[in-house]
Amino acid sequence: MIEGTLGNVKTQLSAGALLRFGWNPLKDFAPAPIDVGGESGIPIHAQSSCDLKSPWSFTFNIAFAGQAVAHNIFLDGNTFESTQHVEKENFISSAYYGFTLRYKHFAFNYVLARYSKQFKTEEKEHSYGSILISYIY
Repeated sequence: MIEGTLGNVKTQLSAGALLRFGWNPLKDFAPAPIDVGGESGIPIHAQSSCDLKSPWSFTFNIAFAGQAVAHNIFLDGNTFESTQHVEKENFISSAYYGFTLRYKHFAFNYVLARYSKQFKTEEKEHSYGSILISYIY
């Protein structure tokens, strides 16, 4: 995955990779953490949930990404005038891992996201988890 953002809120370039492995996986786009869309289980084709060998599916999901951040309004302050700001880290990394359990059209996803420090005086890295229960029709 390669992604770029250009705007007054954030300007950055990101690159990353996703690895999924498991038993009887669906042909879909895999779960996503909250900050990169938050939706998961979007099928690649309409019959993907019907193509399974069994009604059960289980996958482990691991992703890594790096971002080169030129501007982040939340850390740099106002775009057009001098305001309060912190000294940001220009290069940050993130890692996502979790699992997906599916039964027929129902899916349960858990994703844990871990981020490196985003500004110089930040005390430690931070992380969050998300749970998504969905019905794919």
